[in-house]
Amino acid sequence: MDKLGAEALLELQEEILARLPEEITTVLIRLNTNGRLEEFLYLIGMGDLAEGDVPLETWPEGKVVVFGDARARPKDLCGVAKELGISRDRIVFVDHDESVRYDFRKLEYNHNIVAVMFGAVPHSTSGKGSDGSVIARMERMRDVFPRVIRLTANGGLKVTKTNFRENLESLISAGFLAA
Repeated sequence: MDKLGAEALLELQEEILARLPEEITTVLIRLNTNGRLEEFLYLIGMGDLAEGDVPLETWPEGKVVVFGDARARPKDLCGVAKELGISRDRIVFVDHDESVRYDFRKLEYNHNIVAVMFGAVPHSTSGKGSDGSVIARMERMRDVFPRVIRLTANGGLKVTKTNFRENLESLISAGFLAA
């Protein structure tokens, strides 16, 4: 499906909302059967409804790892972090190409990683296991991996100065990240 314009998107939304009350049970059963229910809940912003183990406890003085190509330069993103009181050495950038070869096992049970932020990354990474993507795997295994944050802009995964700042501020205000 090609990207939809605003009007077509509204029409699709109306059609989905009209059909959803009758179809929701079937959709949930299908997602559950295919092992994609938790991924769906996170995708629609309802990850709190997903049953799962207790999230991995992390140290607030730890690092934030950012995957994917950034719309903003890493230098500018480090400037955003510095404005919030987070030193450059606590932010790690892994670009799109590096993420293909990245050993995601390094993040397992790593209490020194406060959060893993994702912009656009390839689906065919080495750490996805049987899941559709490494992001879905990490969200599903929240007792093994640090918290996962999807950085979105304009309907897609993108790292921007704005969403980077907003998510760092959220981590700080929740007490997960020390400034």
